[in-house]
Amino acid sequence: MKLLFLLIPILIQDPDPQDKVRRIEQAIDWISESDPDLRQAGRKILFESGPEAIPFLEGRITKKGLDAIYEVLQILQARSGPESTRWVEEEELPLEEDFKKALPKVPKRQVDQYIFSKYYEAWSHAKSGNFQRAISVADALLLLEPKSRYRQKIGELRRYCDHRLTQETLCEARIIPSKSVALRGEKLECLLQIRNRRQKEIQFNFGAEGQGFAVINQ
Repeated sequence: MKLLFLLIPILIQDPDPQDKVRRIEQAIDWISESDPDLRQAGRKILFESGPEAIPFLEGRITKKGLDAIYEVLQILQARSGPESTRWVEEEELPLEEDFKKALPKVPKRQVDQYIFSKYYEAWSHAKSGNFQRAISVADALLLLEPKSRYRQKIGELRRYCDHRLTQETLCEARIIPSKSVALRGEKLECLLQIRNRRQKEIQFNFGAEGQGFAVINQ
C-alpha cells in the first residue's frame, strides 16, 4: 500500500500527453452542448489547460468555418452601428463621373465672397477671445484656398491668434545673484525679475519665510 501511495502523485504530475489532448478536445465538444453543466465543465477544463488549449480552439474554429462567420459578423455589426461610425465600403463612394456631373460652376467672385465671410468669422472668434477656434477656421481656409486674395490677411490673423495663445500662459523669469562668486554653504541673496507676457494682470502670493515657492494666480 505504501508503494501505491508513492506512485499516485507521480502519475498525476506526469499525465499522458495523449490523454491531455483528448481531454482538451472533449472539453471543446462540451462547451457546444446544450447542457449547461457540460458547458461549465468544458470551460473549467479549458481554463485549467491554459495556453495549451489555444491551438486546439483555433483549429476547431477554422475547421468549422467559424472564423469566416465571425469576420462577417464584425462587418455587419459595424455597418449597423451609428451613422457616424458606420462601416463604409469603397463601392459606396461616388465615382469620378458623378463628381464631374455634379460639379457646380461657381464664379470666382462667389468663391472670394465665401472666403471673406469665413475670414470674418475667424476674426470674430479672435476678437471674442476664442483664439483656438479662429486658428481652426484660418487653417481650413489656407488649406482649401491657398491662392486666395485674402491668404496674407488670413495668415496674419492666424499668427496673431497663435501668439495670443502663447501669451495666455507665458511669464518670463530671471534670477540675478547678488554676487558672481560664492562659497559652498554661503547664503546668497538673489533678485527675481519677472516679466508679464500674458497681457493680463498676474497676482503673486508668497507664503511664510522658508515655506517654498510663490503661488501665481492668473
